[in-house]
Amino acid sequence: MSIFNLRPEPVASLEYKKEDKGKTTTVGIIEFESDAGEMVVKIVTRDNFAGIDAEYAFINYKFPGYMVTMQSLMKATINDKHVMCDRLTIRNEDDERQVYFDISDFL
Repeated sequence: MSIFNLRPEPVASLEYKKEDKGKTTTVGIIEFESDAGEMVVKIVTRDNFAGIDAEYAFINYKFPGYMVTMQSLMKATINDKHVMCDRLTIRNEDDERQVYFDISDFL
């Protein structure tokens, strides 16, 4: 289990809209940084499919040219709260990094 202590102020707050069969779902995406420098992103939605799409949209927006090479579900503690996270490993030609998504709102 990973433990993250997030800095209180978000790095960024974004909105993602998913259109499906005439229905629009709005997903909140809130990016935080931990005390140790890890990127932790809170996905705010009740819609599982929209939440997963928002993870990939965030990666494409924030890290153009990176590809997702691995995705795993994990338990984590974020600011003393136990949550489920998606850990995405992303890479480009020169770099590999981890991005953690708090998916507790839609899991």
